[in-house]
Amino acid sequence: MKFLLDPLFAEKGIDLEVDNKTFWFFPRISTIICDWPEAATFSLVYKSTNSNFPCHFCLISKTLLADTDLSDVTFRNNENMQEYFYNNAGQDVSLENIPNYFWSLPSINVYSATVPDRMHHLDLGLFHYQIEFTQALLQKQDSSLVNKIDNRLSKIPRFQKFQMFTNGLQSISRMTAKEYRILMKVMVFVVDNLYKENENNVENFVENKKLSEVYAKWNKMYMMSRSEIFTESDLENFRFGIINGYTTETYESLHKDFVKILYRMSNKKNVEDQIMKTLKRQDIINVINKKQKKKKPTKLLNFSSKLFETKLTEANIYFCEKMNDPNINDNMIKGFNQFLECFDDFLDNILEVKNIKECDIITYGTATLENGSIIRAKNKFHNKPWFSNVAISMDSNESFDYQSDERLCYGKILLMAKIEIEEKPLLNLALVQWYDFKFEKNSYLYNCPLLKLVELYNLIPIETIDNIVYIIPRFDENNKYFVNKYIS
Repeated sequence: MKFLLDPLFAEKGIDLEVDNKTFWFFPRISTIICDWPEAATFSLVYKSTNSNFPCHFCLISKTLLADTDLSDVTFRNNENMQEYFYNNAGQDVSLENIPNYFWSLPSINVYSATVPDRMHHLDLGLFHYQIEFTQALLQKQDSSLVNKIDNRLSKIPRFQKFQMFTNGLQSISRMTAKEYRILMKVMVFVVDNLYKENENNVENFVENKKLSEVYAKWNKMYMMSRSEIFTESDLENFRFGIINGYTTETYESLHKDFVKILYRMSNKKNVEDQIMKTLKRQDIINVINKKQKKKKPTKLLNFSSKLFETKLTEANIYFCEKMNDPNINDNMIKGFNQFLECFDDFLDNILEVKNIKECDIITYGTATLENGSIIRAKNKFHNKPWFSNVAISMDSNESFDYQSDERLCYGKILLMAKIEIEEKPLLNLALVQWYDFKFEKNSYLYNCPLLKLVELYNLIPIETIDNIVYIIPRFDENNKYFVNKYIS
């Protein structure tokens, strides 16, 4: 670092030529963008999380890092760190036995200049600690609860591009930051309803509700830390400065979005001019898109994984044969059983068409939407059934007739079909079984809708599907489901 920076700071300023004009300036370092190991290197503090003072910008002992009510925090700075170092007491504050080059530079406190990194502080740090704390807590209350968590994690339903935890928490020490992020989005549902009473008379017993709320509050905090837009009430919660100061992603994203990507798009000639013109075009497009407030229907890109094809007049016999097939999943059997009745209802009430004598019915296992979502209704996908759950946009005229979640209703896909009727537009339909709120009051738990499956079925145009959603059954409860709102 000394060899890199000495040429900049050795002279009394630098002459910089811009647009054929010379400007004099004196360089200053304000922020060092880095992750946790790099911050420890710049600060020359121990890199081990097991050191007595593992934080690179404050002097909080490792035993107090989880205390959120500390009122007196001592921060590292050039003066107090030099005092420890030159008094041969650097090891007392986890300081490497090497003089820090940044002490000699003017107007920089290297300890506050290193931006804390969210991935290492939250994903790999605090959340890792929270999982270990939970395991120790449950082990004390009932050792079987740890195995119960592993069992629940292995039964978490599939979701698009989602890591499955078939071995539970056994491999926690080898988890990546991505796996921790996925785990934190489901843990609140795993610990929910895990135990009830203090059957073993444990001292300092922690109620299950309190443990679940810890994970719910964690998710709320974590989602806020990833936000790009904040309300006035959000800003009032930030005691120690703006939340974007708690991540390197802010600065890395700015560089990536406004320099790196645009540079690669250019032909490397008059780069600055090309970048500015591209940014201007992007800004115009964003303004136009914001003005188009009316929501466009979701477009179906394509069907795939063709399952079967039949005529309307032969469908009843065909469906009865399929329902007796032992390899057909119960969800698809429901679909076969309800299809013809729902199709008649769709023709009468939606298309307002009478006397359809014949049409072709082609069912598919997979549909890809324009927004990238993949909807599945398959008996086997990697040897396991997969029937997607979706959010359906309600018509503005109907939204007040039903209890909905911000004008969204939820359903489970049972069948998907392309229906060809002579002299009629092609129909891309999905047969859904509807969810409803479990309770009229207290419809949400952990800020997530609490639902039940009801015996109500409809064929709907695939264009009315807003997106796929992640619905998780409530463990040890019958016909209760959470909509996982922590999945963006």
